[in-house]
Amino acid sequence: MKTKILNPDKEGMEKAANIIRTGGTVAFPTETVYGLGANALDPDAIEKIYKAKGRPSDNPLIVHISDISELQGVASDVDKHILAIANEFWPGPLTLVCKKSADIPDQVTGGLDTVAVRMPSSSIAREFIRSAGVPIAAPSANKSGKPSPTSTSHVIDDLNGKIDAVIMGDDSDIGIESTVISVTGGKVNVLRPGVIGEVEIRGCLEKSGYKLSSGFDGSASDERKSMKDVPKSPGVKYKHYSPNCECFVVVGSAGDMDRMRGSVITQKFSGFFDKETRVLDFMNLSTQDVINKIYHSLRKLDEDNIKRALIFIKKDATPEYEALMNRLHKAAEGNVSEL
Repeated sequence: MKTKILNPDKEGMEKAANIIRTGGTVAFPTETVYGLGANALDPDAIEKIYKAKGRPSDNPLIVHISDISELQGVASDVDKHILAIANEFWPGPLTLVCKKSADIPDQVTGGLDTVAVRMPSSSIAREFIRSAGVPIAAPSANKSGKPSPTSTSHVIDDLNGKIDAVIMGDDSDIGIESTVISVTGGKVNVLRPGVIGEVEIRGCLEKSGYKLSSGFDGSASDERKSMKDVPKSPGVKYKHYSPNCECFVVVGSAGDMDRMRGSVITQKFSGFFDKETRVLDFMNLSTQDVINKIYHSLRKLDEDNIKRALIFIKKDATPEYEALMNRLHKAAEGNVSEL
């Protein structure tokens, strides 16, 4: 298979849309990371996503729509909480897990009766979905388990020759996957943290006059804990975001890091440093700036044949920090130390 490189103009969009309508796969830019799309209503097309990525088929996909009016076509029992959150945060980096409609095949949902839905803010992504005329199921456009792609070149590096086409675009504005939440019985559960956090979601519901019947359940929700067996959201069960090299993450305040950096390195990583080791020091960057760079930096480790990486991160209390550390815990396979 030769992967076509398409411009995001009228001609390119028409070609991409035709590929989708005829059962093919197209990678496309979004504000979070690049996605690998196929017709969400076509089981055979969905299987091509899993094959191209080497992704387990019980790992659900996110269905992307171009307008909020399309939600009712892919989800059922859309209640007032879901609509309030969708109206507040769409288009944008938030995914809602809802009861699926009968039109959504089990291949999209991993056999579950729920479906994850998002309306991206990227104008290229929404125009692509509109042109295709069908909802687009899409995980990140990378090899399964590896750092997510935030540029066209990342997609080509991973999937060239395995997918039908890539729509060219700029680097992703945010650079990390969407927040994923479920709303069931008036209870909100954060299944995957992202740049939209609990406080914003709670504020949206309170502003809309809704009182949550069971409270707001954040990162420690029972629903997320149970997903090691049946994941209801992408990015929660399997190894994700990982370069080939061994990673160690150290987090702390700027003051603690200044005082303790030398001793941490000496105690934990004595004999660790050589030409195959790299330090990624993000202490002078904002958390959002780190998010913008992190997947590119992790990919660069593999490009340069680095065997070990030590990553310094400044701790804060933002949703962006929770999202970043969620990804780094997986990338480092739990090798995270806090000063």
